[in-house]
Amino acid sequence: MRLVLASDGIADLDAILRPGLVSLRTIRARGQDATAPALALWREFHALRTGLLSLAIETERETEAEAETANPQVAAWLLTAFAICSSLARC
Repeated sequence: MRLVLASDGIADLDAILRPGLVSLRTIRARGQDATAPALALWREFHALRTGLLSLAIETERETEAEAETANPQVAAWLLTAFAICSSLARC
């Protein structure tokens, strides 16, 4: 179940951030203030990131055998989330 939740969370993050970043770049290219939409996008990112981190923490609390199989997947999700965050910071 956690795998599905994390996968959905990453997909949601991607679905929100990709068009959001394009929109922010467009706004900036027009010379308009992008502060309010950037803040809204950041809040969405932060909420989804918090949820993904909670899943990772719960996974760490599982039994050692379960955690051994889940940790590589959680690490991959977190790397994806941080890569998206890095992209947002460059915007």
